[in-house]
Amino acid sequence: PTFNPTGDTEPTERKPTRQPTTRPEGWDISRDDGNGDDSEDEVISVPSPAAPAGSSAPSPAAPADTSVPSLAAPAVTAVPAPTAPADVPTTPQTNNPSYIISDNVVQLIDATSLQGVVTDGFESGKLDGRFPWSTTESYPWTVSSDGARSGTYSAASPVDLPPGSKSELHLGINTPQGGALYYDVKADVMFPWSGFYINLDGTSKKGYTFPMDWGRRGSISIPPGEHGVTFQVMAFDVEGPAESSSSGVVRIDDVSFYPTILEDFEGGRIRAKNAEFAGVPWSLDATSGGADGSSTCLKSPALFGSNSSSKFKITVEVPPMGGDLAFEYRSTVQMPKDKFMVKINHTVSKMVSSPTSRWESFERGLPPGTSTVEFEYATMTGGEGSVWLDNIRITPRARE
Repeated sequence: PTFNPTGDTEPTERKPTRQPTTRPEGWDISRDDGNGDDSEDEVISVPSPAAPAGSSAPSPAAPADTSVPSLAAPAVTAVPAPTAPADVPTTPQTNNPSYIISDNVVQLIDATSLQGVVTDGFESGKLDGRFPWSTTESYPWTVSSDGARSGTYSAASPVDLPPGSKSELHLGINTPQGGALYYDVKADVMFPWSGFYINLDGTSKKGYTFPMDWGRRGSISIPPGEHGVTFQVMAFDVEGPAESSSSGVVRIDDVSFYPTILEDFEGGRIRAKNAEFAGVPWSLDATSGGADGSSTCLKSPALFGSNSSSKFKITVEVPPMGGDLAFEYRSTVQMPKDKFMVKINHTVSKMVSSPTSRWESFERGLPPGTSTVEFEYATMTGGEGSVWLDNIRITPRARE
């Protein structure tokens, strides 16, 4: 069983992934509703490039209206509009396996269609309010209003954990591209009497053996696939009369999962829910071939006249440790006629001024917070070049 944090509330049977197909001119991009079925989704019309005979890199057909949008006030086309993550529903889907951790079967956050960060701050006042948590029956974690990093509530380990015992809080995640899990922690532990550990699939990734107040957020990387995270408090069996001055209680708050976002344009759609065009829209190209032998990529439009511009933009929330942008591109631009630029938060990070003979790769770091990445094709003296994009990947960093 899994949870889908994008808002599905009915159990669904997961259907096999549809294979990418080459569509005729004028085909549409449909926005997947994330439920894995074949029901009708919202459809966004995107122009398809014409493929002249004998051309290895076809240029898109000129639009009927050849007027050029002003650079000062470009038209904006949503592809599709960003949506904030909804509360994680408590209805499990039917055919995903459970992940077993420490003899506890936990349900999984289904992040297969997640396009942005989702957070559980325990503000519902219960463990199953947003994420599908599970805890040990003998010494369970609870939600408490006695101290929180933000809001009213946090999750707390039990008081007076007997020596030789442990208390665990579990979270399962199913993520096709991986991501990063962030958390705030207040640990009142002291070695050799007690300790607090964050484990991934049974392997310890972080450990705290001294008191620590709310402060810097902790984080671990989550690889692709199904994985289990365990927040574990241990009370060690220490010989001798000495007693610890610490309570051995640990609190966590504001647990956030940042998924790795991959936009590969396959399946005849743009999946990024926080993307938009400015100016003449770019188009999906299923005739030229994408990077690494894939079938589809994104192609810049034909622009007419001087000083024209068209952008494809993606806006993402980047975690406190920052993130990494990577993508592949191909170009037939030629300065001084036209050029291709990549901007991060309005600052140029990459400029291409000449044709490429093959697909090229580019990587650049992203700062914490909200970042907007702009892929811009621009003419200066009426250029006739094109730009192709593929495999745009935004990976959150974690403090390892």
